[in-house]
Amino acid sequence: MDSKFTIGAVCFMIIWLALIRKSQGADINVIKYGAAYQKKKKKKKNGAKADGKPDDRQAITSTWKEACTSTDPSTVVIPKRKHMVGPLNFQGPCKASVSILVQGYMVAPIDLNKFNPQDHWTVFQNIDGLMVSGGGTFDGQGSLAWSQNNCAKTGICDSLPINLRFTGVTNSKIQDITSLNSKSFHMNILNSKNVTLQNITINAPGKSLNTDGIHIGRSSRINITHADIKTGDDCVSLGDGSQQINVENMTCGPGHGISVGSLGKYHNE
Repeated sequence: MDSKFTIGAVCFMIIWLALIRKSQGADINVIKYGAAYQKKKKKKKNGAKADGKPDDRQAITSTWKEACTSTDPSTVVIPKRKHMVGPLNFQGPCKASVSILVQGYMVAPIDLNKFNPQDHWTVFQNIDGLMVSGGGTFDGQGSLAWSQNNCAKTGICDSLPINLRFTGVTNSKIQDITSLNSKSFHMNILNSKNVTLQNITINAPGKSLNTDGIHIGRSSRINITHADIKTGDDCVSLGDGSQQINVENMTCGPGHGISVGSLGKYHNE
């Protein structure tokens, strides 16, 4: 009797631990699709090169596709190294919740031709239950683009790449990341619902043109808390269709504060 009980208890524990592990999901490191820590002779095709050599986009995209198609919660891990990355599209919907742990230093191309016709560098689209965190940085390398933009004189700003765009994102959280020197807006929340941005750092010089910190449009239940924003335009700007926007414990400066813009541009606003 005792031996049967012991065997049954052990089997139960094994199953229980397996279920816990499954519920926690898997960590998928972008290095899986590359050879950052291997010798050059063993380098894999389209791999993430965490030494900072271009271009890690394909490896990150492949890692995302694996995580997004998994039926279990998954985490995409971008390790603590410099990653030169072209335009990224984290496209949903996904089969389960996905977290992106950005520990590294992401660097955008300087050449604007790398983005045509895209107006963003990194976009998260049609995702429910997204978590972006990790303490990493998205460096837009925008200084050259600011000098090419003549909107300070003409009032008409060229469409330049946004560092981070969240479109159709719901029930999600973005925390502990930095947006640095974006060519245009640092973050754009569009057509999204129930999104929290916490412990966000945004940094660009006061001379940077049209670099709104966080722009929100056609979105609701957006919470911004404990943000440190230094930029050349509005720290937070609200566009058309924005509802239930909460901003608290934010520091702003340099910057133009919080603005409500574009109201009346569309019918029945």
